[in-house]
Amino acid sequence: MNTKWPRRWPLSEIEQRQCARFGSSSMCNRRPPADSRRTAPSTAFPQQPLCNLTKWRCPSCWPSNSGSPTAPRGWSEIKSAADYLIGYNQGGVTAPASGQERWEEQSGYSPSTLAAEIAGLVCAADIAGINSDSTSQSRYLAKADEWASKVKTWTATTTGAYSKLPYFIRLSKGGDPNSGSTFDIGNGGGHVDPRNVVDAGFLELVRLGIMSPNDATIVNTLRVVDRRIARTINKLTYFYRYTKDGYGESADGSPWSTSGGTRGRLWPLLSGERGEYALLAGHSGAPQLAAMAAAATSTYLIPEQVWDSSAPAGTGGRAPGSPSASATPLGWSHAQFIRLAWGISNGSPVEYPRVVACHFLHRCAK
Repeated sequence: MNTKWPRRWPLSEIEQRQCARFGSSSMCNRRPPADSRRTAPSTAFPQQPLCNLTKWRCPSCWPSNSGSPTAPRGWSEIKSAADYLIGYNQGGVTAPASGQERWEEQSGYSPSTLAAEIAGLVCAADIAGINSDSTSQSRYLAKADEWASKVKTWTATTTGAYSKLPYFIRLSKGGDPNSGSTFDIGNGGGHVDPRNVVDAGFLELVRLGIMSPNDATIVNTLRVVDRRIARTINKLTYFYRYTKDGYGESADGSPWSTSGGTRGRLWPLLSGERGEYALLAGHSGAPQLAAMAAAATSTYLIPEQVWDSSAPAGTGGRAPGSPSASATPLGWSHAQFIRLAWGISNGSPVEYPRVVACHFLHRCAK
């Protein structure tokens, strides 16, 4: 069982799936969960000592996606959260950089976090308009546009070793994706050149309606990702979190340790995210859904990670693609499976903020 702390990022993913399931019911319009609220003037959301700015998008996007013509409840909280996001400054890190990215390991400029921030501000602007706050509406849209115009400048390298064309990296520490200054990747992985570390978090820019699935840098980064962090097992494709990930068991199958010598394996939920991209690109998400289903245990529990090769001796001898000793079940994995399945049935991803896609891509159909 997964006995880890209730991190807000996975919980926000689960809550979004519930919102997709229940449409414009009370699930979408309810106030943010109790553990995401704080009475402090900062309107910061507790998680751990560090701060993950992806949390601010959720309460901002839900009401805007619910289709309610009336002013949503909690506008003052949404306004406070959006204001806090724009003015974020902690430990020398200022927005849109954040103290953590989606994997809760690094500070800097991350494509996935930028996507969440930008989408959240556009949604907050829409809600501001509903509440006749034109000043906030203009402020949020202006900041969202500013950040969106700089996403590639901050996070797409043009001097990386993986391609002569621009591609998104996992993150840049100071907003310069062409800097060769190394950083400690964590989990015993040592110091690395950020240009050589890629993940699939950039797909959030597509899923949240900020960039087209056919954007040249998006498409090129997909090629890089497929060469560097994708693995095919039984004709099904899985992905590592990022290049040189050390969060997983050791080579002999013993548990993860802070002393190093461990490596991350394949995460089924990332196949689900790729499936949602496929839907937006006009393809089927069925192969990715099949990959997630194949990763489940005999009792239908989807794990955090699956083995990328045969399990080490003494660990049960499980085959590639079977659950590793990672957290099982992982709620985030199940939530992603539900969202992809629902999206396939719906014909498009169910969490695609139309107000964001309308603003950036002029896709305004209901």
